[in-house]
Amino acid sequence: MRLFALLLVAALPAAALDPRFVWETLDTPHFQVHYHQGTYLYAQRVARAAELSYRRLVPLLDHVPDGRTHIVVQDDTDFANGSASPVLYNLIHAYAPPPDARSTLADFDDNVYELISHEYTHILHLDTVLGLPEAVNDVFGKLWITNGGQPIWFIEGMATFAESEVSAAGRVRASEEDMVVRAEVLEGKLPRIDTLSNLPLEWPRGFGQYTVGSRFLSYIGNEYGLGALRDLSHDFGSRPIPFAMNFSAERVLGPTYLQLYDQFAEEELRRASRLQAQVRASGQTEIEPLTRLGEWVRTPRWSADGSTLYYTNSGPHRLPEIRAVRPGKCCGPRLPMAESTRAGDRHVANLWSDGSGDATLAVGPDGRVVYARVQVFQEFEILQDLFSVDPNTGEERRLSRGLRARSPDVSRDGRVAFVWRHSGGRTAIAELSAGAPRILFEDPDGEPVDSPRYSPDGARVAFLHHRDGAWDVRIVDRASLALTDVTHDRALDRDPAWTRDGRWLLFSSDRSGVYNLYAWRPGDLRQVTNVVLGAFEPDPSPDGTQLALVTYSSRGYDVGRIALDPDSWRPVTAPPVAEKRPPVTAVPQEEIYPTRPYSAWETLRPHFWLPYAAADGYGTTLGVLTAGFDAIERHEYAATAWWSLTGKEPGWDLIYVNHSFYPDLTLELTRDLGVPQAAGGLDALGYYYERFVGGSISASFPFSQVERAQSLALTYELEELSVDTNPGGFPTSPGRLAAATLTYSWSDVRRFVRSICNEFGQRLALSLRVSDPALGSQFSFWQATTSASKFFSMPWSSRGVPWHHALALRASFGVSNGDLANRHDFFLGGFQQGDLVRSVLTPATAPVRILRGFAGGAFHGTAYALGTAEYRFPLLNVETGAWTLPVYLRRFHGAVYVDSGDAFSFSRHDFHLHTGAGAELRAEVVLGWILPTDLRLGCARGLESGPPAILDCYAALGGVF
Repeated sequence: MRLFALLLVAALPAAALDPRFVWETLDTPHFQVHYHQGTYLYAQRVARAAELSYRRLVPLLDHVPDGRTHIVVQDDTDFANGSASPVLYNLIHAYAPPPDARSTLADFDDNVYELISHEYTHILHLDTVLGLPEAVNDVFGKLWITNGGQPIWFIEGMATFAESEVSAAGRVRASEEDMVVRAEVLEGKLPRIDTLSNLPLEWPRGFGQYTVGSRFLSYIGNEYGLGALRDLSHDFGSRPIPFAMNFSAERVLGPTYLQLYDQFAEEELRRASRLQAQVRASGQTEIEPLTRLGEWVRTPRWSADGSTLYYTNSGPHRLPEIRAVRPGKCCGPRLPMAESTRAGDRHVANLWSDGSGDATLAVGPDGRVVYARVQVFQEFEILQDLFSVDPNTGEERRLSRGLRARSPDVSRDGRVAFVWRHSGGRTAIAELSAGAPRILFEDPDGEPVDSPRYSPDGARVAFLHHRDGAWDVRIVDRASLALTDVTHDRALDRDPAWTRDGRWLLFSSDRSGVYNLYAWRPGDLRQVTNVVLGAFEPDPSPDGTQLALVTYSSRGYDVGRIALDPDSWRPVTAPPVAEKRPPVTAVPQEEIYPTRPYSAWETLRPHFWLPYAAADGYGTTLGVLTAGFDAIERHEYAATAWWSLTGKEPGWDLIYVNHSFYPDLTLELTRDLGVPQAAGGLDALGYYYERFVGGSISASFPFSQVERAQSLALTYELEELSVDTNPGGFPTSPGRLAAATLTYSWSDVRRFVRSICNEFGQRLALSLRVSDPALGSQFSFWQATTSASKFFSMPWSSRGVPWHHALALRASFGVSNGDLANRHDFFLGGFQQGDLVRSVLTPATAPVRILRGFAGGAFHGTAYALGTAEYRFPLLNVETGAWTLPVYLRRFHGAVYVDSGDAFSFSRHDFHLHTGAGAELRAEVVLGWILPTDLRLGCARGLESGPPAILDCYAALGGVF
């Protein structure tokens, strides 16, 4: 019975907010904005942007939510993002940092307004529940989110579409997003709608659901009018039958999404082909490729002598990293690369966490590579700091701690400029110094800045400044702090870089609708490249002969180069195409909303209840359950109460978790009926019915790092065990049980997009449970268990691409002693599925004591020892689903394994090693559009004679260690 409450707690939001935050609340007519110290001004901006979003989006989607929407403003990360949930109550989380200029979110009028309008679209869309589902929610609480039963491309596509519909910017208007779709259709890689509806392995994976989804819905809006999107939301929001997307489209629009998607693909191909023809007719720039890694290849930077080009790479096969290539003399013919990298291309340093290509680097005059990467700071913040690495030895140094620094550049005399994030979403261009950083420029109104680059003489710093709805290139004089405008228009400019003689300032810009490279000197602007897809991040070589840059294709970003030839650059006279956009959206500045101390009760109170049936020791029980959490996730709870139909007794289970402190505290109170084995030792026969009433309190101490995670937990439990009935008259063991449990876990295991399992690292878990009169117990016993896993990536590869074969090893051991031996002895034999939900969500928690090839529970004792070795290998990529339904087959892979161990008792001296061997066929599937797991079919045979050894065939979902 306790499982229901545990599962409810597992479904609640994970604790992530710093317990040192002190929270206040702003009240507006339609929102409550909760914020912590350092974010008051940002919270006021959020409140004004939210009310503007309400005025513009409510008419668009024709829905008015009940009650006010809660917005939690948090500044504990250096990455722009947000989330929204309508379950129980309407809740938005808004991260304060603005997007950087290379982000997919970089095209905005006002970054706060874009964030809130996107997330509030989710609220309005998902909160639209009509008809029978609405009636059910009126009775039980807001649990049935009908519009949530759609693929991510529709849910995120709707919100991304709305960004541009209620502003002059957003991702539907963004040139880089348009580039992604253009590359896909021109190269025949536009995902099928079944692939788009799920989580594919191919680039751009989840990003494509935003990009393609929003453009697909924009196409529908253009063809059928904006009212069609509103009607689709209302129609599907009233349907009690889930997943019937195409029936809804057929009713509202006529054609199904399947038919419309084909029409959309044809239209996108026509648009892309016209642009391709125009570029080729005007002379397309030929670019020599230096990599074909794809995905996130960014930030090319030359060494001081020009012999080596460094760059960052975040791809599907390995850890994010800094790499180095020696390109040689420029520039050869544009020949296709057979390998993903050139000969001699090498690894320099790990970046550990860079899922969206956010890391940046620079090269100092001493040859060291300076870079920014993510760190966990004081347990609760995910921040960027500066590091340097010697590319020859790999020796790393940390240059800052908790500074929130990114996008470094190094001058010829060793100074370091960087983007400095302040609290409340502010940024500044700054330089490292002996004391506090020296600020070179900070916008007084809080508009973001990015990408500082020193001039060759070190006297000036070029940088990006977002203003008037666009990113502009500006120059600040280091001595006087005087500013010079390079650009000031509606185009999105980025990636400034000086030629080594200081005559030209290069940058990339979408002023033609396609990102190309441009060169500026006072009074003169020229176009350097002319490409179909995109050219970014120029870096001229020290000898002035070649220009490294980032290119794009349907596989993602790569590094290439061209000759640095100013005579071939074309003068620019036409204004940016972005000048045709609507006027920039201005968020009102005059409104100041009142503030008050935060109160948890409004969101913490029970918002739902559900009836349920389960079972206790006697049989069927009927009960009710509820759960809840407050907006800032300081408190969460789950409660179940039931009546035993046969036992004629009540039962309950209440779990409360408090995140207001470090450590997290958990309290559980339980009353239930069980069926323990009769007292008398391991081999005692018979069972009786037992009532237990008690509770536990736990303290959990996480110790998090980007490279690894550790956790220490201490639990005290107190239960009164009493005999309810004993129809067989068997020996019983009533009494007061008090025990303390200490657990420790450590893990640095890693897997990648193309991995079929963990490929390197290790995982360790230790547990010790002790019961003793000193703890208040009438029993005395102890139990200790440990489990250790180790993963090895096999070295096989083709053309630089790993095969992703892996060897997985696991060893576990347990021993117990004392009273109640039959309650904590160990059983081995057979395969155990374990809890299905946890096996899918957290496979590492699946049962450890698995000895395949033997009858279930064939061996038992007060101790056990077990080892497992599995060789795992991919078989076939499939990548196919059924239309827009929430089932998707990604690939097949297999494993061959050996299990060896025994459960025994030291006092009996009965240890005998039992070994089973077998194989599994695993289908990697995606369930519910977003949840990847493994469907496993396996058979094993015990490698010995005798009744316990059997042909053991099984099926399971998840649970691969």
